[in-house]
Amino acid sequence: MELNKRIKFTLEVKNPEVIIDIIRKEFGLNPRPMYKIGDKIVEGKFIYEIEDIQFLDYYDDEITIVYHTVDRVYNQYEQCIDEDDVDHVATKTVQKCSDEELKAMKYIDEECNWISKDENGRVYGEKEVPIKLKEWGYWKSIDAKKLEGLKCKFPSIKWEDEEPTKIVRLENI
Repeated sequence: MELNKRIKFTLEVKNPEVIIDIIRKEFGLNPRPMYKIGDKIVEGKFIYEIEDIQFLDYYDDEITIVYHTVDRVYNQYEQCIDEDDVDHVATKTVQKCSDEELKAMKYIDEECNWISKDENGRVYGEKEVPIKLKEWGYWKSIDAKKLEGLKCKFPSIKWEDEEPTKIVRLENI
C-alpha cells in the first residue's frame, strides 16, 4: 500500500492489538492508543467510557485513533471520539478520583481550576497551576484558597502527588 493514500481500517475486533499489528506490518509504524477499553475519558463537560477501539485512520504519515464510546452519539451512524478531542488533563482527574470526589468538584468555587493538598493534608483550590515546594510542604500559587467545609476530603489527592489535580465539573456524573 502507498503511504500517501488515505487508508481506513474498520475492523470490528475487541483487541486493538490486531489493528496495531496490521499498521506495524503495512507501514512500519508503531501506534499506541493512550487509553484502553473500559477507561473513562473526558470530552467537553462529559465523561464517557470506552467501549471499543474500532478503527485507526492513517493519513499523511499520521495515525488518528478513534474511540467508540458508550452513550456518545455524533449522528445516527457513529459513536466515537477522536483522540485529539479528548481533554487529557481532565481525563487524568477522572481516572484518579472517585465518583464522589468528581461530584464534589462541582461545588468548589468556579474561580478554582486546580486542587492540591499540603503536607498536613489541607485541601487548596487554585486558579493557576501551582508549583510544588517540597522543602516548604505546600503548593505555591498566587491565588491559593484553603477549601474548608467540604464534606468530601478528596482521599485520592495526596501531598505525594507529583502534579496538582485539575478540577473537572462534569454534567453527566
